[in-house]
Amino acid sequence: MQVPGADLRDPAKHSMFSSRRNVIISLVAIIAAFVGVLALSKRNVDTDLMFRQAQLMAEAGHVRDAIPLLDEVLSHAPNHAKALLYRGQLAAQEGDPETAIGYFNRVGDSNPREAGTARYLAATAWYTKRNARLAEQQFLASISLHPTFLQPRESLVKLYYIQARPAELQRQLDAIRKVRDWNLEELFASQLAWFTSSQPLENIPILEGFVVANPADVVSSIALARHYLIHDRTKEAIELLHKTKLNEPDNLTVHGLLSE
Repeated sequence: MQVPGADLRDPAKHSMFSSRRNVIISLVAIIAAFVGVLALSKRNVDTDLMFRQAQLMAEAGHVRDAIPLLDEVLSHAPNHAKALLYRGQLAAQEGDPETAIGYFNRVGDSNPREAGTARYLAATAWYTKRNARLAEQQFLASISLHPTFLQPRESLVKLYYIQARPAELQRQLDAIRKVRDWNLEELFASQLAWFTSSQPLENIPILEGFVVANPADVVSSIALARHYLIHDRTKEAIELLHKTKLNEPDNLTVHGLLSE
């Protein structure tokens, strides 16, 4: 005997399952439509126009409004070189060189001018962090990508003067002179860099910052030791050179200064 209510084709149950299936189908359709609209909207966003709006805001001093707009550009076009450059510059202005470097490093080498600018700005941020070694690497990378770009060369002239590296300094000055005449500061640097006794006292705290930021920066350590010796701070020079010798035990300059 058939038990009443045991038929799986009971109309009430069939109606309940059907309604549930229809709800699920409707939800899937809504989600699919939303994803489609989102994808379509991302394709239709004019990132260049959005970037120009952000650029105008930043140049007008409305940095707080420009930043989210640049972030929106980069959410649609992660490799937008100009947006990365501007976003990095705004981060640097906000006192966050680490974040700025991250944006600059995302600029690819496909456009040498923009890439050269990015490496220069990354170098400047590293210099702000007093990491002279990484700053120099990025300045040189900028020049390699964009040889006629003078700002990284001008920055290297200042760095090499502080680090008492006359040969490298002269190389950059010669390249600058092919494009324009030297300014007064560069003219003095071309003459004074070859004389150890000309190193000014104000270079010492800058070099100390380099050494603190990167104790393995032997070039800056040697320059600082020379400055100490010039300004009669022999004990500090000896202590620094002994530390430097641990990083490069065979460095002849270190041994020579210690002997001196």
